[in-house]
Amino acid sequence: MATRSTATKRWPEWVGSWPRLKGRQEPEFESRHSGDESSQADRCGRFGADVGLRQLPWQWRSIQGICSVQPPTAEELEDAAREGRPPVSLWTHRDVCIECTRQQGKTLLIVLLILFHMFVLRSGRIIYTAQRWSTAYDVFKRVCAVINRVPWLKSRLAEKPSKAGNRGSIKLKHPRTGEIVCEAEFGPRSQDFGRGYTEVDLLILDESYDIDPSEEANLTGSQSAAKNPQTIYISTAPVAAVHPKCHSLAGLHRLGHGRALDLYYALYAAPRDLDRTKPETWELAQPSYGVATNEREIRSKLQKAKTVDQRAIFDADYLGWGDYPPDEDEIGSPIPDETWASMADAGARLAGSRTIAVRQSRNKRLWAIVAAQPTADGMRSHVEQGPLRVGTHTEIAEYLVTKVTEWNPVALVLDRRNGAIVLEPHLLAAGIEPVVMNTGDMALSFNGFYSDALAGLLSHSDQPTLNDAVVSASLRELPGGDSLWMEDDAGVALPLVAASMAHWALRKFGTKKAGKPVAPRTTSKRTQGKRPEFDAMTTAF
Repeated sequence: MATRSTATKRWPEWVGSWPRLKGRQEPEFESRHSGDESSQADRCGRFGADVGLRQLPWQWRSIQGICSVQPPTAEELEDAAREGRPPVSLWTHRDVCIECTRQQGKTLLIVLLILFHMFVLRSGRIIYTAQRWSTAYDVFKRVCAVINRVPWLKSRLAEKPSKAGNRGSIKLKHPRTGEIVCEAEFGPRSQDFGRGYTEVDLLILDESYDIDPSEEANLTGSQSAAKNPQTIYISTAPVAAVHPKCHSLAGLHRLGHGRALDLYYALYAAPRDLDRTKPETWELAQPSYGVATNEREIRSKLQKAKTVDQRAIFDADYLGWGDYPPDEDEIGSPIPDETWASMADAGARLAGSRTIAVRQSRNKRLWAIVAAQPTADGMRSHVEQGPLRVGTHTEIAEYLVTKVTEWNPVALVLDRRNGAIVLEPHLLAAGIEPVVMNTGDMALSFNGFYSDALAGLLSHSDQPTLNDAVVSASLRELPGGDSLWMEDDAGVALPLVAASMAHWALRKFGTKKAGKPVAPRTTSKRTQGKRPEFDAMTTAF
């Protein structure tokens, strides 16, 4: 049964004394299941002290949850007796997820676990992965440093630790036979890392806020034949806008709060209702506060967090307040399909001011250009996109200059946080002053478009790419409670975000009763008698 553990009153001797330690040693939330937290955990703690890796109390607490074991089953006892080997006590927690604030000593915990599995448990294969090679290389070097300073560890090496390309490897030999009994590998996550292995005893996924699903599947699949495998996810809390591949971590966050079986989950964070500027809040969020971090350093980080996005990263890194994406399997588009379909009107008559929005995909490969204009009756706002474009920013800028000259829109809008902002100096040089939106404006653009969509106050040209963006739409919540459209690297949501921006600009700068009604695009002189690829910037709309 999962329980929220209470504070340990007396720590064992291998934890030691930390007179400067001020941070709270218990997580803000924890789910762990009952098991034997002494036999293997005590061995790990003592081993750590023997090799110079003395743990902080919160690290020892984590080891207790990670190394908790269950007694061997009757079937396992029979198998062990038949095979002439000691019985295996399965880990209580097949999976482990620890979300902890930055610079608290997660790496020391990882190094200790790797060494314990190598030299004490003699696990056959250990894999450590991180988002970047620089992180993996740092852990590899720290493991090697401990081995090199402890003679009895160094004597067990089968060969000198090796590093080739973006891979590190350490092999151990049996003290009597000399055969290789354990291998630890270190590297950045990739499609091929872990492929071909069938018995991985310990898999550590560091920087778990960035995990590609296919890479994760390759790695976790490599544990299929291991008798007692364990997977450890360890990370700071994610920010969905910065970490688009944080869905695995977000899923574990939800499972942990649901007290899922076989999962040890711990979240080190301050209570959400506290003031981010108070040192008392920092102490509650950072278990190593006073040893690894201090008031001066955290205040410096906070003072540099000027924007909403920067504060979101500060909140996640130093307060444990993550911004998690919604569960993709449990939600549909916030705009119902039938509602969006009912507003399709490719031949809508339009009148009044026009606006243009430009947005670039996260992978820098696609550009979306969307226009908005009131319908002739002034009752709805019509949005229509040009085809998704590829090209350099100078080519896109030249194209926009031509179309702005032809159209004379009341506003051309860019998002300061989007790659399309690179167009601004080119447009200014051509005498076009774009409207630059900030995060607050983007939140307003989402809210305005979403509200008008639900109220049936939009009109659109039934274009496949915009339809696909609406059908697959999901939201992400900003720390202050506002929402934005969730964007992916490939740009699926690109037309929807640009349409919302153009709609925002029309509401803010447009007029609904100016000018002569524009003929429907289906009767435009440009399209009479032929059906070229639609281009919003060259049609009557």
